[in-house]
Amino acid sequence: MPSKSVVPCRLSVLLAREAPFGLVFRRGPSKWTQIIKWNTDSDVFEPGAWFQGQIYPGRCDLSPDGTKLIYFATNYSAYRRGEPFPNAWTAISKIPWLTALALWPNGSTYFGGGLFETNSKVWVNPDFIGWSKGEVSDSYIAPQDLEVSYEHPFWDHDWHTLFRLERDGWVPIEKYPTGSVPVYRFQPDGSVVAETIDPNCPLLPYIRAVHEKPKPQSSLSLVRTFIQVDKKGKMTSRSS
Repeated sequence: MPSKSVVPCRLSVLLAREAPFGLVFRRGPSKWTQIIKWNTDSDVFEPGAWFQGQIYPGRCDLSPDGTKLIYFATNYSAYRRGEPFPNAWTAISKIPWLTALALWPNGSTYFGGGLFETNSKVWVNPDFIGWSKGEVSDSYIAPQDLEVSYEHPFWDHDWHTLFRLERDGWVPIEKYPTGSVPVYRFQPDGSVVAETIDPNCPLLPYIRAVHEKPKPQSSLSLVRTFIQVDKKGKMTSRSS
């Protein structure tokens, strides 16, 4: 009898932009995800919470000081049992744990997630269509030192990762498909300005973006390529 092939775990990493901390998402087995705190100065890893379900790293973010995580997750078990809890939600926690300091239910996997503007202000992208504001999450109150804004500048969850990359110093070296990506830029005064956007443009079946990040005091740079495919499989998903 042939032996069952072993599928390696999948890793995704977020880095705090003002502190020597990162967060590793370890997915595997497929229905489980663990988060691990990474001290990038000492290269020490601190194992954190295991979660039965799926966390979407592309819709997550660390606070600049690396102490808090905003994440988007799904778990359909409680929903199938009829429990009064959403099958998808956005939450804020202290790393390396997932206990919610604040929570926003989602009616589906559309929207969801958020970004930290500063250590004390966070943009949240909840689905207020599927779940009314405050429903289910009445007992979850945002920390007093945290300002929550729903007027986020990244349009939709599909562009969440692109906005976060450019915010953190990654420079696009290949143009996006015309009209498909609203490009936002941080200004010296802290405001955010849209350079190009077409609000009537539907989501294209794929996103292809190549970003480069120069390494300080080096002639080398990091290059990241991401391709997302539509449901018809016209392109192969790839990230490097």
